[in-house]
Amino acid sequence: MTKRLLSLVLAVILTFSITAILTPEAQASSINAFYDRQKSLNYASKHWNDGKGLCAEFVSDCLKAGGLTESYQTRVCNLYDALLKNNYGTSYKLKITNSSIKESENEGKLKAGDPIFYYCKVCEEFTHVSLCNGFNSDGYAVEYAHNKPKNGKSRAYTHIHSGCGRSSWTFYSISLNDKETVFGAKTNIEPPHITSTIDVRNGIYLRWEEVDGATYYRVYKKTATSNWIFLANTTSTVYTDTTAKNGVEYTYTVRACKGSTFSGYYAGVEVLHLDVVKLKSAVNQNNKIVLSWEKNPQAEGYYIYRQVNNGNWIRVANIKKGSTVQYIDSDVVSGNFYRYRIRAVKAGYAGSYDVNGKGTTCLTTPKLTSITNVNGGIKVTWSSVKGAEEYRVYRRASGEKSWSYIAAVKETSFTDVNVKSATYYRYTVRPVKQNVYGSFDSNGLLLRCVGTPEVTGAQYGEDGVNVTWTAVNGAKGYYVYHKLEGAKSWRRISANTKTSYLDKVPSEGSTYYYTVKAYFGNVMSSYNMDGVECACEIAQPEVAEDASAMPSLVSDSDVINETAQNIQAAAMAITKVIIEE
Repeated sequence: MTKRLLSLVLAVILTFSITAILTPEAQASSINAFYDRQKSLNYASKHWNDGKGLCAEFVSDCLKAGGLTESYQTRVCNLYDALLKNNYGTSYKLKITNSSIKESENEGKLKAGDPIFYYCKVCEEFTHVSLCNGFNSDGYAVEYAHNKPKNGKSRAYTHIHSGCGRSSWTFYSISLNDKETVFGAKTNIEPPHITSTIDVRNGIYLRWEEVDGATYYRVYKKTATSNWIFLANTTSTVYTDTTAKNGVEYTYTVRACKGSTFSGYYAGVEVLHLDVVKLKSAVNQNNKIVLSWEKNPQAEGYYIYRQVNNGNWIRVANIKKGSTVQYIDSDVVSGNFYRYRIRAVKAGYAGSYDVNGKGTTCLTTPKLTSITNVNGGIKVTWSSVKGAEEYRVYRRASGEKSWSYIAAVKETSFTDVNVKSATYYRYTVRPVKQNVYGSFDSNGLLLRCVGTPEVTGAQYGEDGVNVTWTAVNGAKGYYVYHKLEGAKSWRRISANTKTSYLDKVPSEGSTYYYTVKAYFGNVMSSYNMDGVECACEIAQPEVAEDASAMPSLVSDSDVINETAQNIQAAAMAITKVIIEE
């Protein structure tokens, strides 16, 4: 009999030792405490509307009636902590359906006699607690509640109070141990309080408060479908879980340890890991900045943050589709530098981001203002762009499909001298600052090159001034201009297809200037602005020194006599004609 009893005791001790090593249960002295769910529910049915105490006191009394004598609290958050600290059960985040708790979607997490905790995301704390009375015929959890009275038949639902909306609530349960189970393993080592969980580039970063007396800490995690998994022992109060997978939600907890004695542990803090979004580019395009990135297959959307000229980071967009991989920022100013970061979003969690991000200087598209034929080439002008250090000029000749870079200038105009008459050329310009290229007008400006005629002569003669010029390849005709010496403007005097023109207008003793433009349809060439000078003076004959060589002088009386004789002869001839007739 003695040997049998001894064997039984040794088996119990061995079983407890193995369990303590393999499971994250508190290792310390146990207290004999059992939870009778029915007694707790019986108390609730009698006192749910007696008006004594607040919700936390009512549920504490119910649990005390069921056997949990060390759980009494007057505040909801303290009751939640006390139940976990004493290892009375395990906390679960419950799934909400139609603003309530459905049994089929929360299997094993809640049953009659378990407390239901209401967590308000707006207030960031537990603000209400009730006692679950099982599930109704529709499969929804019903509850007993005190200062918001519920008689055990009403559904637990997300409710509204000042400053909080219906969607701002989360349900948590503490699934208490069955009455056949001895629980309440206690320790004098406080469980660590996790102060932050951050989704970082390489995993999940945890930080917790230091616990007096603890020599090291044990870190655990679990998912919705797995049990607790031991991760590491550490003497630090921080830990990074580098094994976290993209799109998976984890619950983490930490236990303080001193030798072989462990603290209790909370159900933990939840966080979802999302891989860093890889930004591909940030480029100027049509007075906007266009971002593109690689899709995160687990993302439900993205947050976009922007920094202007090394200022503060501000969230500028909330992308609601995980399939979106582009964003256009039109709220930009030329000359400013913009840097961007993107975070993937899922189920209310936002992932980490690329610290460097992608950035570019905004440079608006130059407005092409004119294109003209000038002496020796084609001149293009454009509007200045704020922030630009220089401008790159591009050209596309007839028959060419792509733009060719031809020059970089600091001015807002450029003359292309490497052109051929009768050829079409298209030009465009883009601004540049510190190797950042702005956008450009993809249409550009088009012009047919028409060469400038060279005036080769302007010779004055008895019939006028004969103007000649060189032929221009591709020209359909020529406009001839002249102006008097001292005049400010040219006057067009001819349009013809030849390379010469006789100007009959000039009078002797005047000085004229001549210039010529070639044309093709409405397109004209440039011209010589100075023109070619022509003095309209006929050369006088040379005076002979020998008197015999000079013409004889005729007196006025001789001229008069000769004229009278001519008139008399003419009159006689007319008289003769009349008589004969």
